Amino acid sequence: MDSFLFFGGFIAFGLLMFLCASISEKRRTEKFRLVAEELGLPFFPKGDQLLIGRLSEFHLFSEGDRKKIENMLHGESDTVEVAIFGYKYTVGGGKDSSTNRQSVIYFQSQSLDLPKFALRPESIFHRIGGVFGYQDIDFETHAGFSKSYLLRGTDEEQIRETFTDQVLEYFEQHQGISVEAARDDLIFYRASKRIKPTDVRQFMEEGFRVFRLFENAGSINPVEQVPLTTEGNDQ
Repeated sequence: MDSFLFFGGFIAFGLLMFLCASISEKRRTEKFRLVAEELGLPFFPKGDQLLIGRLSEFHLFSEGDRKKIENMLHGESDTVEVAIFGYKYTVGGGKDSSTNRQSVIYFQSQSLDLPKFALRPESIFHRIGGVFGYQDIDFETHAGFSKSYLLRGTDEEQIRETFTDQVLEYFEQHQGISVEAARDDLIFYRASKRIKPTDVRQFMEEGFRVFRLFENAGSINPVEQVPLTTEGNDQ
């Protein structure tokens, strides 16, 4: 009887935790909807799962399974398309599985012409890996950047041309950022960090600063930012 009560209580506790998490996520979605309305942007609570396929070549979207985009705000102008969304995926299996969640901004613009690269904060494990030949593109002129960030990509020469002094100095002054790019696509995020609905504007501003930084560094004819339109239908 004691065992039955114990397992019954354990199951009830698990159901309660699931219910609380579900209610919390629904409230979060509603808050994002209100922010989208304030900004005049279309809102897609279930995201656009096709976007995961478009971004599959990026490191962030190549890990784990059960990938899902949610609470997506979308806008576009004549020169740039931008999507701000929550992304979650599961790594491992069974009892050892865990779900990672974070916020991401995606830019697609013909004003970008970038080599494929992945930039993220460097950890002690990356430094150990470097001893065994793990690629990390460093810059002797910017030791602060090289110490703080791991930069990888297939075309090192073109990547070095893209990471101008202005770009390197920006990341030396702004820690913890992850950026991935290829051709006219760019994503901006902070690993495992989810923003609050009230932080959307600030997150957008951060993302656009990085977008314009690489737009100037990797484009022949950079264009000025144009206000986003609200065209599009909810999914």
